[in-house]
Amino acid sequence: IVVVSNWVNTENVYPVAREENVLFDRYGLDRDKFYICYSGNIGHSQNLDLLLRVAKDLQTELPQVRFVLIGEGAAKEEVQQKIKAEGHSNIIMLPFQDYAEIAHVFSLGDASLIISKSGVGGSSVPSKTWSIMAAERPILASFDAQSDLSKLIGGFHLHNNDGVRDRHNRLRDGTLDFASLIPFLEHEAPGIPRVIEYTRPAFHGEPLAEDIEYLMKLTREGGAK
Repeated sequence: IVVVSNWVNTENVYPVAREENVLFDRYGLDRDKFYICYSGNIGHSQNLDLLLRVAKDLQTELPQVRFVLIGEGAAKEEVQQKIKAEGHSNIIMLPFQDYAEIAHVFSLGDASLIISKSGVGGSSVPSKTWSIMAAERPILASFDAQSDLSKLIGGFHLHNNDGVRDRHNRLRDGTLDFASLIPFLEHEAPGIPRVIEYTRPAFHGEPLAEDIEYLMKLTREGGAK
């Protein structure tokens, strides 16, 4: 038996800077907002009711956040009706885009969604997972706990940023206070893997080693074994 892992063509899917992303101008999207994106089938197994509930909760609490749904499917009309009936002003629905612009699609969001109803995703890993990773976007997933997907992304990918863009800065370079975060993770999610995620070659080597040492120090101080 030979297992062939899923893959993505990184010549087609790669990070696109927000300033260069054609979808913002095409659909009049405000580049200063924070976007959480779902791209794919808008069907009955995707648990889009969960997305609508979360969007409703955040509409007044975090008015700078926008949810973007890109795709088609059997449940699209139903979702559109619920958005109108429930008064969602922070959800934007867009049609499927040309494959030639797939890098722009998966680079649009500050974070990307993978969602499924309970019991549906136990034996599958959505192919968009690798496209999201290739575009260097964090994944927000609501999926079966024992699924292959949970084994793939079941951990914390750590980096810092400026509080506006997902810049993948070093741990001490940004608005996130890791000295407070790590003890919190030790208390709330002990034993969950942590991966320092840097994409810029300048951060590799000695800078990465320094940040690993810093993370280990905070972990020890946070009470980890």
